[in-house]
Amino acid sequence: MKTESRETRRGNRVFKKTLKSKNWMFLKTVNGKRYYFPVGKVLSDAKQSADEIDAYSLFNSIEDTVTKFRPNGRRVFGENKKVPTVGEIIERFTLLAPADLGVTDTTIAMYARSIRVMCSRGLPGRDPDKVHLSDINPTVVSAWKRSYIEGVSDQEKLKSVKRSLNSYLTGIKGLFSSRALDLYHNWDVSASEALLALRPYPRVKKTYRLPPVDLLTRTFDLLHSLEPNPDHYVVLALALHFGLRRKELFNARREWVSFKDGKASVAVFTEKDFLVKAGEDGYAQGSEKIGRKILELSTGFDYLVANRYIRSALDPVVKSLREIGWDRGMPLHECRKLYGSYIASTENLYVAQKNLRHASPMTTNDFYTDLVKGPEVLGLWAA
Repeated sequence: MKTESRETRRGNRVFKKTLKSKNWMFLKTVNGKRYYFPVGKVLSDAKQSADEIDAYSLFNSIEDTVTKFRPNGRRVFGENKKVPTVGEIIERFTLLAPADLGVTDTTIAMYARSIRVMCSRGLPGRDPDKVHLSDINPTVVSAWKRSYIEGVSDQEKLKSVKRSLNSYLTGIKGLFSSRALDLYHNWDVSASEALLALRPYPRVKKTYRLPPVDLLTRTFDLLHSLEPNPDHYVVLALALHFGLRRKELFNARREWVSFKDGKASVAVFTEKDFLVKAGEDGYAQGSEKIGRKILELSTGFDYLVANRYIRSALDPVVKSLREIGWDRGMPLHECRKLYGSYIASTENLYVAQKNLRHASPMTTNDFYTDLVKGPEVLGLWAA
């Protein structure tokens, strides 16, 4: 008997039992036993369903897989699509988004927390994971926002709360982006349209401002004092003089550093097991003297930071920054912002954007740069 089969993106195969069959099938063999799953009439949907079933079965028993994807012996298609729960949305996104959309685990966790917070605040007393998507209506959204805003009279605090709500909203919308919707192709997620239509609070962005001059001075004094401890010096020097992010600091390699025309460049590109944030590859330029000192002091063979445990490599530097007066959320990231302000002040905003590797100059302008004034402050970056 002739059959027709096609390969999926993940290397699975869907097939039709005969050339006259309407539905595609997916076969999963476990311990010598065959389990057939009907995966629909449309080939693209069938391929995606097969990959979804295969991925789910990697972390769950075949019995659970059958129960989930073949309830009552069949799979539901067309107008009878089920409305998923929040837990099911999160589960499928967590399972498929890393490979299909290139989303990191950190981003997935943020998205999941966002929609769970909305449900727990908007529908108090209910398990967020058991809330159906269709239950999230304007009343729920209003209750969620009201639970944060009520009683807040201070205007700066109110702006801060609204910024948090905007961040949650961004995470929720991430679960239902145009690309993510393909992950839920066999579910009814039409209720997500109302969530995608929600608008963030306007005019609540927090513009970056430099810290006091005496704190800047103490920060550079700290850098010089760290020379006897190579790893700590390398971490802070890369943050202050080249604006690298936390994971970039830890993953920086000797081969990233090069020299030309009296300046040092640090190349930050995705490679091996390191993924640059949001694909923002590029170069950061800084002092040639500091670049050479980093290479000289580093005791690592490949990586500039020899200690290959990220917490023990970076946390002592963070602790030292806090001890000299840094009370902002992420001291090492604040050093990156100092670098951005220095480049914007000595060059221009465009150069700062390129060195910080931002997709938009507005990000650089609003969150990373403030003018560095006075020769005594600008001189802090002089090697």
